[in-house]
Amino acid sequence: MQCPNCGRFNYDYPKNHECPPMWQVGIYKDELEPTYGDDLLEAAERYVEDYHWSSAEWDRETTVYGIDADGQLVQILVTMEAVPTYSAEIKHA
Repeated sequence: MQCPNCGRFNYDYPKNHECPPMWQVGIYKDELEPTYGDDLLEAAERYVEDYHWSSAEWDRETTVYGIDADGQLVQILVTMEAVPTYSAEIKHA
C-alpha cells in the first residue's frame, strides 16, 4: 500500500513505515516546497520527477535549489533520462 503522505510503497503500511524527512526544494530560490527524501539529493530528484510532467519546459538537466542539512541554500543539478517502456497484446487475425 502507498503512504498518502510521502508516496512510498510498503506492503505492511502503516506498520513498519516511517516517512523520510522533508527537505525544502524548488525551482526558484524564494519558492521552496517541502519534499520528502532520505537526503536532499533524493528530495530534489523526487521534486523534479513530480513536477516534470506538469511542465513542457524541462530539459534533460535542470537546476533546482534546496536547503542542505546545515541550513545553507544550494544549487542541485538533476539529470533526467527517458527509459523506453514496452507492452504487448494479442491481436486476433
